[in-house]
Amino acid sequence: MQFMQKTAFDGRPAWWRRRRLTKMLMVMKLTYILLTAFILQASAKGVAQNITYSARNAPIEQVFAEIKKQTGYFFLYTEAVLEKARPVTIAVKDMPLNKFLDEVFRNQPLVYTIASRTITVTTSSNVKVYAESEPDQPLYAPIRLKVTDSIGAPLSGASVTVRNKKITGITDERGELTLDVEEGDVVLISYIGHETKRITVTAAMLSSANGVVVVLQRSAAKLDEVEVAINTGYQQIRPEQSTGSTYTLRTKEYESRINTSNFLDGLQNKIPGLLINNDVQFEGNSLFQIRGISTIKGDRNPLIVVDGYPTDLTLDMIDPNEVESVTVLKDAAAATIYGARSSNGVIIVERKKAKAGKMRVNFRSTAGFRPKENYARYRWADDASAIVVEYEKLTNLNAAATSWASQQTTSGSYLSASPAKLIMFHWRSNTDPITTEERDRQLAELASYNNAADYSRLFLRNSSVLTYNLDMSGGSDRMLYYLTANYTRNNSMRIKNNDGIFRLSARATMKMSDRLSLDLNTDFQEGRKHTAPVPDINNILPYERFEDEDGNPIAMATGSKVTPLYNQFLLSQGLLDNLYYPLLEQNEVSDRSRWVNNRITAHFRYKIASGFNLSFGGAYESVRSDNRHLANENSAEARQIVNYYTKPATSGGGFIYNIPKGAFLKQQTGSTQGFTLRAQLNYDKQVAADHSINVILGGEIRKLVRSSNTGSYFGYNDQTLFQQPVDFKVISTNFSSTYAYVNGALSYNSLFNHAYTDDRFVSGYSNLVYSYQGKYSVTGSIRIDQSNLFGTDPKYRYKPLWSVGAA
Repeated sequence: MQFMQKTAFDGRPAWWRRRRLTKMLMVMKLTYILLTAFILQASAKGVAQNITYSARNAPIEQVFAEIKKQTGYFFLYTEAVLEKARPVTIAVKDMPLNKFLDEVFRNQPLVYTIASRTITVTTSSNVKVYAESEPDQPLYAPIRLKVTDSIGAPLSGASVTVRNKKITGITDERGELTLDVEEGDVVLISYIGHETKRITVTAAMLSSANGVVVVLQRSAAKLDEVEVAINTGYQQIRPEQSTGSTYTLRTKEYESRINTSNFLDGLQNKIPGLLINNDVQFEGNSLFQIRGISTIKGDRNPLIVVDGYPTDLTLDMIDPNEVESVTVLKDAAAATIYGARSSNGVIIVERKKAKAGKMRVNFRSTAGFRPKENYARYRWADDASAIVVEYEKLTNLNAAATSWASQQTTSGSYLSASPAKLIMFHWRSNTDPITTEERDRQLAELASYNNAADYSRLFLRNSSVLTYNLDMSGGSDRMLYYLTANYTRNNSMRIKNNDGIFRLSARATMKMSDRLSLDLNTDFQEGRKHTAPVPDINNILPYERFEDEDGNPIAMATGSKVTPLYNQFLLSQGLLDNLYYPLLEQNEVSDRSRWVNNRITAHFRYKIASGFNLSFGGAYESVRSDNRHLANENSAEARQIVNYYTKPATSGGGFIYNIPKGAFLKQQTGSTQGFTLRAQLNYDKQVAADHSINVILGGEIRKLVRSSNTGSYFGYNDQTLFQQPVDFKVISTNFSSTYAYVNGALSYNSLFNHAYTDDRFVSGYSNLVYSYQGKYSVTGSIRIDQSNLFGTDPKYRYKPLWSVGAA
């Protein structure tokens, strides 16, 4: 029975955890299977590329509607084009789309072209279309039009129609088209995602040799604009409307250098004002700043927003393969909408979503390899050992004559001393000195060895990162789905250190009616990490050896806490070996951690009127982590703890072991659960030709509960799971060590601890963006937060955060 309980992580029997884990996995698996089956069934017809259809004398518009329903393709034409279209009689089954269109357009006075899932129908295959007239009596004069967007790029495929006349056409790849018109004709020019423009033909236009350039502005309500808009998490703002400091990184730019499992690597050196350097530590934190440090003692981490809702995920938990865009809000004008939590900046991550069409299956696997560091190339100097030995020789030329003897007695100072310093102590000894020649010989032996090569051989390896990513997406205009699975395995450069993470995500967009739609996301992540202690080369003297000629571990001064001389005294008294052997320690000490994250978001949109809609929804997230630190009985960590708390018996000889011999086990569990509920009114509309307004007004409720537990066990046996009792009152109340006080005492709060926090927030907010002619913009933002963190003093409550900007 004891063996069956060995895998219990938090003290419960293993069968209990296996039963609970099995149940959880079955529920998750069933959920994803049902969701996948539902989505695939709902969208099966919408993604087909073959047509099954029969009709007799059906209007051609009816045929177009059926094609759109079965394939998701859109049709672009004008009413004038279809005036002469003939009824269609056809009966086919599983016919490819191209062949079906050929049959439909057979014997029709029309032609079609396909580009970007859009089928354009015209009366002629040429770019010019003429009205019916007598060949020798032309009614109209030719005019050449060139259609561009607001930055001068030609718009190919723009539709041009002369109102009240049977004249129409499509621009070519240069955005140009020639039509025969007469003075006074009204010409309509339209393009997907842009405002339709109307011009009246004048005599000057007809006589112009250079033609007429028509500039189309982007439409405020088109989906194309969302792709270039700035996403604040609450609303979409066009770049020309923004007055704050923001920067958006798109998919193509982000993925240009992504060959890693680390989300941050895709941001490095690409976003102005964002400084990332994990190798630099500032007050215990890695260097990660958005436009500088905003607080001295508070939390310096930026607020992370994923798919519109804040998250407690860390940036290294975000899958880089799923990034659609990353927007950084850097100043108050941009980030005020998030309130006080935005003081360190806001990073908004939008993940990839499905596009209408047949199922797309993508598999991506990347492998990254990095050779282990060759410290011999640049560590200090080529003769580092000689330099350090010479320094220690010079600084100890006048060492006290009693220093050597004091290393062997309890009355002397037995603090850790380097080998070179001990040689100098021995040379200066007034009881057992060595000659100057012997001193120099021993120092020369130390100076002749540099451990950089052995460090690399014994503790390092070539690191590798392997990533596997599979995603499936597709659907129709009524149902879109996106399923993805990712696994990443990272073998660290330090031996016996590795980690892995598995991610599973399902996202669906459902159009329930012409007014109501739903975005539903579910995410599951599980990560595991295993680490073993590997000494830092920067904390090791360059002449210290790790093993003898036979490969046996050798103790090092760093980490031993006492000198070899005093350690001999401890052993002679019957205490444990106090020295630190790095080659032994990496096998005797291990840290294992596991965390599981679940996140569900649901976001509804209801269209009230043109440009006016209501959005409401929420996000729920839970994170559970388990950490296990085990130092076996033979580890320096366990031996040094026992020695520190060992005292001589008051009678009869022997020792009192206040900490029993055996392994040391420390377990920590933590959980975070939180939800956010939000309701928001949105108004985004182009008013007349020169004015646009984008206003949001909303409120949200957020709750975040964190709890953690820490427990420690001494005299532990990892095979039987037995532990031995400890009187913590004795060791935690003014305990004075007798033999090895430099080993250091344990902190009771670090051994046993329970923490619980419950943070609650209620917020109201509004944001206004007004733009004139797409050039001049004014923005205003206000937010009021109420939280249990503010206390009950009225002067700290009801204080709004606001900003005003103009550009």
